[in-house]
Amino acid sequence: MINSFVVQRILSTGFVFASSLLMAKILDPAVFGQVAFAMYLVKLFLTGQLGSESGFLFNSYVRQNNIPHFAFILFYSIQLLFIAVVVYFSSVFMGNVYAKSAVFFVLLIPFFTLNPILRVKKLYYATLLPDVLICFAVLAGVLFNKYCASFFSVTFNTIMWYSFGFLILSYPLLVFFIKKVGLVIGFRDIISRKTLKIYFDILCDGFPMYMGTLAYAILLAIDRFFLERYHNFSALGLYTLALQLSLGASLPISSQNFINVIDIGEKKREDAAMRGILLDNLKRAFIAGVIFYVILLVASFVLEKYFLIKYPGLCKVTAGLGLGVILFFISGSITPIAFYNREQKALTAFLFAIVLLTIIHNWIILLLRAPQIYAAYCTSFWLAVYSLFAIWYTYKKITL
Repeated sequence: MINSFVVQRILSTGFVFASSLLMAKILDPAVFGQVAFAMYLVKLFLTGQLGSESGFLFNSYVRQNNIPHFAFILFYSIQLLFIAVVVYFSSVFMGNVYAKSAVFFVLLIPFFTLNPILRVKKLYYATLLPDVLICFAVLAGVLFNKYCASFFSVTFNTIMWYSFGFLILSYPLLVFFIKKVGLVIGFRDIISRKTLKIYFDILCDGFPMYMGTLAYAILLAIDRFFLERYHNFSALGLYTLALQLSLGASLPISSQNFINVIDIGEKKREDAAMRGILLDNLKRAFIAGVIFYVILLVASFVLEKYFLIKYPGLCKVTAGLGLGVILFFISGSITPIAFYNREQKALTAFLFAIVLLTIIHNWIILLLRAPQIYAAYCTSFWLAVYSLFAIWYTYKKITL
């Protein structure tokens, strides 16, 4: 199961990254910057879940106080829809990219809300669907706009409108997975004091881990926010490509971490000795990290020299950013135990301190008018600092 999921995730994410590279090749760097930023915002809006996903896992493995799955999906959907509405109306001040991203996010809400249930059911391959659909819809929109509807200029707006249509065409997949998990759709006893209390407990239980996820999302958003607001979309496109490549190099580690959250939860429920298990996880993640960082360096050099010549400096930005990103995922191979032991607060507080330092260094770079490559290097440094602290804290403190 684990090996097959890693292969499936490599294939699905390989499609995502190949699609991103193809779009970068086809589009003008400024248009690609807008499209890539919109795709990122769609996933960033998911931080409005407020701990629903991690709380659902905690509820399943620790509390074992189950909520009807349809009730969970209904409450979770309302929560995400509220976030999308707020963002959409705020786009008057924030810009058109935010409005289009909010619409895209609404269309994906049914897939997002089904994900925690699929994860507990160990249908890991199905949890890959949202990322694949985001990229498929946008890539289809780009190709259709460029080659089938060339009478319209290839702009961000036209690409997004076509993408909405292609995303809606994927809804039969939703019906398939609803049947796969045996979801019973019914409103009887859904809105009750008991189900509302359980959902509130889910939010409370998941909130500590969610805060760590939120801090990480903000951390990766800061550089792009400054690039979008104070630099240009071409610089944003370059940074986004470097980050995509860095995340791609981290894929085998993050895939295993995804499963580790479930496995560590089950071992915790069985009262297994965790110290040896965590050490093995860490060793495997470190070895994989070294190997894939070397591959990342070679790949970014080849891409910049022969394929993505419109993005000078790609190799340098990727080399800097990739190191911190890979170290972050290496630390993630053991940190789920902190969540299950309710010891997440120190890690979350430290990560928010890193977020503050990242904001400060972006302002300094802006005031000094320094090249944006320094933002990638600084963010990578802070990610590395957090990762080393997380490994020390988790292994030396929690597992003693």
